[in-house]
Formats: sequence, structure tokens, C-alpha cells
Amino acid sequence: MSLTLKVLICLALLNQSLKTGSNVTILLTALSQQASPLLVGALTAVTGIFPMLFAVSIGRLNDRFGARAPMLAGSVLVVLSTLLPAVWPGLPALFVTATMTSLGAMAFSVSVQSTVGHFGTPSDRTRNFSWLSMAFSFGGIVGPMLAGAAIDFAGHETAFVVLAFLPVFSVATLCSGMLVFPAPSAGAVAQPGESKVAKRALDLLANPRMRMIYLLTALHVGAWELISFLVPVYGAGIGLSASSIGLILGAFATATFFVRIILPIFTRRYTSLGLIRASLVLAGMISVLFPLVSSVPLLAALAFILGMGLGVTQPLAMSLLHESAPEGRTGEAIGLRTATVNLSAATTPIIYGALGGALGMLPVFWASAVAIWVAVWALR
Repeated sequence: MSLTLKVLICLALLNQSLKTGSNVTILLTALSQQASPLLVGALTAVTGIFPMLFAVSIGRLNDRFGARAPMLAGSVLVVLSTLLPAVWPGLPALFVTATMTSLGAMAFSVSVQSTVGHFGTPSDRTRNFSWLSMAFSFGGIVGPMLAGAAIDFAGHETAFVVLAFLPVFSVATLCSGMLVFPAPSAGAVAQPGESKVAKRALDLLANPRMRMIYLLTALHVGAWELISFLVPVYGAGIGLSASSIGLILGAFATATFFVRIILPIFTRRYTSLGLIRASLVLAGMISVLFPLVSSVPLLAALAFILGMGLGVTQPLAMSLLHESAPEGRTGEAIGLRTATVNLSAATTPIIYGALGGALGMLPVFWASAVAIWVAVWALR
């Protein structure tokens, strides 16, 4: 593994820690300022708007000019936007921070994912993306823990300062010139007489294999919401404590981290698409069992199994995108996937919430399982 790749994985961990920690700090700060549930929900919603709108454009910048500039710009943006509530307390600053931090984090994420796939040989991609995914997973653990500790010991404003310090390392490293990035692909530049229509991001969907990857990605995000959205709602509904719900979510996060360590073992025996389909089928099975269980240890065990299944999807999907994307459009393909993820993440909780309010939680879990199974069968 090259030095540049190792450093990029470390920077990804720092930036992801900032992103997840900032999300927690923003919401807790809003609640401490007596924000209404509507405002808290709006703060959550705005984090997905800019990533959905600009992910493809960031991907195109990677294809044409390389990853260094978008990564640096994204890192600078998250530093400045995270510091804002510390110098300008109040809800308006929180909305600006939520919006700009999500945009900067997306710019870095799309760029690092676009770059990692170019290191080594095609056979190294799954391993490289497994390491990158582990960095994202570990950042998802470190960020909220650091944010909570900083708030408890020093207050909300100080927590923003502490978090903003993390991507300063990214800014310094990217400015130092120590990292050697792959050169932009010549295929990313439109040739004379080439139709602009042919370069539209949606043209990527004309490729059946690419279309399947994006649809499986949307299904994966929907399955992920089973744990991140439905399980807390279900747990609160059956009277579980916050710590018990946190234990269940922690079991899921631990599994996603662990399975990415051993993922190369599976990829030597099974195809990437086969593993992704199997993970979604498993998610449907867990979805059927969840509303039938009320014991915390059993729910944690189910969450761990679900995490083992869904944890394989992101690195495999990224590897498949690098293999299947047209020459010079890898970043654009990754940007479109990021937009798909944000769109699915924004709409799925709304659908789950509406169905849960009308029908109860058990039909929602089971309907989700049926939808996943039918979609996987249709995409076989």
C-alpha cells in the first residue's frame, strides 16, 4: 500500500469523525437552545440537500482536474463552517454549519473514493475500499464520542472548536505536496465535436450494469435505514432505554467495521454482485425478525448480523463502479452514486415514518422486507 493511499485513509477517518461529530453537536446545540422538533428535523434535512445537488459536479471536477483541489476545498470548508457556531451562537449559524459542513464533507468523500480506486491493480480495489470503508466506520464511532465528551466537559461552542481541529490535518497535508495523486484521465475531457448530451450524468444509467449498481445502492440505503431509523423508533415504542437503543446501534456499527476487515476472504470465493444481493436478502430476513423480538441481547444480535451483511456493500459497490464506469468518468459515476445515496436517505425515513404512523411498526418492517426481496429478484 502506497504512502499516499495510507495517508488518504487516515485523512478520511479524521474528516468522517468531524462530519459525524458535527451532526451530533448541531442537534444537541439546537435542543439546548429550545429548538422545536420541526426545526430539529429541518436541521437534519438540510444536510442532504447540497450533497444531492452537487455530488455529480464534484465528481466531474475530479475527472477533469484531479482530486487534490476538491479535497482541499472540502476540508477548508468544513473547518470554517464548523467554527461558525463558536463565534456566532444561535440557530441561524447552526443551519449554515449543517449545510456547509455536509457540502464540504461530500466534496472530500467523493474525491477520496474516486482516488482510492486508482491505486494498485484492479485486484487491489476491494482491499483498498475495505480499508477506506473501515476508516469511515471508525470515524462514525469516534466523532459522536468526541463530540459528546467535549460538550459535557467544555460546552457546545468548545465542542465545535475541538471538532474543527480534526480536518486541519487534512488541509495541512494536502497543501504540503507530500501526496502523489493519480493524473486526471484524458477521457474526462470532451473531444472536439463530442456531443454534450453524451456527457450527461444520467447517460450513465443507459449502461445496464451501472443501472443495477445504482439501484442496488438505493436498496442498500433503504435497508440501512432499518437500523438507523426504524430500530430507534421501535425500541422507544417497546420501552427500551436510550442506553439500550445505543447498545443495539453500537452492535450494528461494530459489525460493519469488523466485516470490512475480513471482506477479502469472501471476495476470493464469491462475486461482488452476488455478495451485495446476499446482503440485501439477509437484511430482509432480519427485518422480518426484528418486530417479533423485544429482548435487548437478541435485538443486538440481530443488529450485529445485519451489520455484517450491509457492511460489505459500500466497498464492493465502489469497486464495481470503478470497474464499470466509462473511461474518464469515474468521479462522475461516484458523484451520481452519492446523489442516489442522499436522495434515498432523505426519502426512506419519510416513507417509513408515514407508514409507521398509519399501520404500526410490524407492517413497516415486513413491507420493507418484501420490497427488498422483490427488488433483488427483479434485478437478478
